[in-house]
Amino acid sequence: LQKALSVGYTITEVYHGLKYNHWWGKFAQNVDRETTTIITDPVEFWNLVYDTDVVISIVRCVNDVLVVKHRKQQETLQSLKTSAMQLASYTTSYARLRLYDFMERVGGENIIYTDTDSIIYAVPDGTEDPLKHDIGPYLGQLTDELNGKMTEFVSLGPKTYCYKDLSNNEEKIVRKAKGITINAKVEKRISFETMKHMVEEVVKNIPRTTLNLPQHIMYRDNNHRVYSRNIVKEFKYTFNKRRLLTDGSTLPFGYCDV
Repeated sequence: LQKALSVGYTITEVYHGLKYNHWWGKFAQNVDRETTTIITDPVEFWNLVYDTDVVISIVRCVNDVLVVKHRKQQETLQSLKTSAMQLASYTTSYARLRLYDFMERVGGENIIYTDTDSIIYAVPDGTEDPLKHDIGPYLGQLTDELNGKMTEFVSLGPKTYCYKDLSNNEEKIVRKAKGITINAKVEKRISFETMKHMVEEVVKNIPRTTLNLPQHIMYRDNNHRVYSRNIVKEFKYTFNKRRLLTDGSTLPFGYCDV
């Protein structure tokens, strides 16, 4: 950051949420991690080889340097000064309870979609938003990610959904697809109506549609050479968290009427 500022960059916005997430993560940071070292000095390499506290997994020659991957011996691992497992477990557990509290207040019949730290829900006409006073910019508050009003929503599985956002009398389609880059070609293939039809196929128990979507990826081999290639990824219904009923509602697995 200091280097960026010294060459003329300026700070226009600070993302406090990201800062807080980093703090909580430090409480439970894993110390048993592999380290990659780029070596140009033979003395540095041999010092690493004869270090009894280190286990070397890979030594690879790349051009005129050595790339060495290594990790600490299990017996020599030490907790970081920032480690506090009791705080880490409390933070993540309390976050689940906090989300569950929101879900109870919204009501199961109004919940449309949830994830680790988010909830999408319906507010029936003539009723007040039960979480209205929990939305704000501060730690522990919810963030409203809509620009306007969500009018329709459809989901094929975790982190794969599409909704219509109405703002200033202009409707916008927002798409999210886990593991898939949304480009111009993909946008045309996975329209709102297409995803809605794929859900209806499951509800009606008829053959399911699977879309093959073109993707362009970048990857690196063990010699640190970068390649690009065109691949095809499957896009399909993946929801398997609950039992889907014929009316489109869901129940937990194992649920039965008494």
